[in-house]
Amino acid sequence: MYLYAIIKQFMACLLEEGRSEPVFHFNLNIYLKFFRMGDVMKRSYVSVLIAPILILGFLSLFSWGKFNLSLDKERLDLPFIINYVDEQGEGHFQLNWQEIVALIAMDQTKDLSQISSSDLDEAITYFTKDGVLHSFEQVLEIQEYSEVEKERAYQNLSTLSDYGYVPNKLKADSFEMTFINSLKEGAIENYRLYGILPSITIAQAILESNFGQSELSLEANNLFGIKVGLNWEGEAITVSTMEGYNTEVMDDFRSYDSVSDSLIDHGHFLANNPRYTEHGVFEAKTYREQAKALENAGYSTAVDEQGNKTYAKRIGELIRQYNLQLIDHSLQVD
Repeated sequence: MYLYAIIKQFMACLLEEGRSEPVFHFNLNIYLKFFRMGDVMKRSYVSVLIAPILILGFLSLFSWGKFNLSLDKERLDLPFIINYVDEQGEGHFQLNWQEIVALIAMDQTKDLSQISSSDLDEAITYFTKDGVLHSFEQVLEIQEYSEVEKERAYQNLSTLSDYGYVPNKLKADSFEMTFINSLKEGAIENYRLYGILPSITIAQAILESNFGQSELSLEANNLFGIKVGLNWEGEAITVSTMEGYNTEVMDDFRSYDSVSDSLIDHGHFLANNPRYTEHGVFEAKTYREQAKALENAGYSTAVDEQGNKTYAKRIGELIRQYNLQLIDHSLQVD
């Protein structure tokens, strides 16, 4: 009976309305009386031991007076979620899978390992209401979330900020992210100048240069494997390259003074080559469409053993692995 009273008092003080911190002013007389009882050791020995344990247990459920509702990101089926979200935006907007999951996770009863297409569809409608791509902040306002709910939504989003297929490669100080971040601003500028999505530019640089480690990139600052062509008047370098499935050939490639020059020429090369316009590269709204248009326009000759083109697939895989599509989203939602 006294044990129950102690816990009840403890919980009442934690949940006192309007408090942002737990208030430890519950009636200690009850607890003291519990210990002063002459028959404690005979009849309530177990209760005496259990009471502090239970109290500590309740404390573990609270973080300064609030439930610890951290998003359990390890339970997410990322390949399904990211692919599905990106597919739904195709032809219209580049959606942000992290924002969508952060919203779904507001339902505290939701098993995040069981997020379905219908769950994703419902959340997507909030971001694309009236045919407009809304920001996370706008969605929270439209849904009329309270300040406490907004705080939790942003906490969910923060939990996912550096999360993806291979989390250790998404850390800001990782080799991969250092390379990606070194190209980000230039890729954004190319998008504004020429319409090439930043995700596409960065993924192509990763694929063509192996994160800047290829011979062509090290010797000539050429990140994109752009060959000399008919109109090139700059320096050139001859290196071996793979054509088709597994054929090694020697070819002449453009040489640049800097990586920045390579980025600029990449956008200029695509924008001034009619075949890329003809295949819809600059009409694409998302990386899935633009990667396919580049492949169809013949940017790469890469095929698999069966002769099927593989370029768009490989570009897409890199974009999803490193969350590069979220850069596209940030530009479209502004």
